[in-house]
Amino acid sequence: VQTCALPIYLKGRYYWSRRTEGSLRQAIDAFTQAVVHDSNYAQAYAGLAECYDIMPEFTSMRGSEAFPRAIAAASKAIALDPSLAEAHRALGFALFYWEWKVPAALSEYQRAIQLDPRDEEGHHWYATSLLTLGRFPEAMEEIDKAQQLNPASRSILSDQSLIRFWAGDRAPAIQKLREIEQAEPEFFSAPRYLAGIAFAEKDYRAYIDQTKRLAALSNDEQLAAIATAAQRGLSKGGERGLLEAIRVVQQRYFDSGQSSGFELARTCALLGRKQEAVTDLKAAIAAHDYRVLNISSDQTFALLNGDPAFEEVLRQITAR
Repeated sequence: VQTCALPIYLKGRYYWSRRTEGSLRQAIDAFTQAVVHDSNYAQAYAGLAECYDIMPEFTSMRGSEAFPRAIAAASKAIALDPSLAEAHRALGFALFYWEWKVPAALSEYQRAIQLDPRDEEGHHWYATSLLTLGRFPEAMEEIDKAQQLNPASRSILSDQSLIRFWAGDRAPAIQKLREIEQAEPEFFSAPRYLAGIAFAEKDYRAYIDQTKRLAALSNDEQLAAIATAAQRGLSKGGERGLLEAIRVVQQRYFDSGQSSGFELARTCALLGRKQEAVTDLKAAIAAHDYRVLNISSDQTFALLNGDPAFEEVLRQITAR
């Protein structure tokens, strides 16, 4: 039966690699059909797990819906075939970004790589988790291995550029992301990363342009509102005006339950609103926003160092 399901499975892998909302839904359909053909098809369950792993990043699906499905599918795949590298990496991803079981997640990535040293996604996802933890040299080593194994992957190339930027090799990283954006105009990662980089470098006009582009690509009403407010705030009040205008929009979306509070916390930290920043960080923790795992290496939150309430939050996170 598995032979009959193989073409459907391969179709799922193709759609998964495209990483757009439409392609990921097509991938889920294909992997589900493969499982219907063969209920013991471990690779198809792993494919489903990997789709759900990245749905919160590339679609509107919430983590609370996607990650439990990813864990269930990955666990089923491992039960059927414990030697399947992609099942271990899929489980590692969900354990890291949803359950924040950092040692267990890193162990699953390492297990995937041990089972298949040529598993580019194992190296790739291990690298991005290491980036989140601020372990830049290790992240660079892993993402370079992934890129050597799959030189054409736009996802790996984008993440390699992002890691390179934060590791200090900034100009080549930005240039590569611009090349990816030009070559792959429908792909979210390049404008998302370029917007974050521009903001970090205080190139606010580039930040606004990239945020507008990302909002249009992803149909994200909140990003569009932030870009419009940022442009207005920058014109009227420079950097401070931009930050305050962004904060107002972020607060509105947070109050309506459409935001975890993490981005609002960063903006409040930059504005010197320390108490609000800590309160918003606690909300982001409650919402399972994985980005809080990065606060010890995020220079924005270094502005809160010494604040007792922030130090307590930091202890909660670094203890994981």
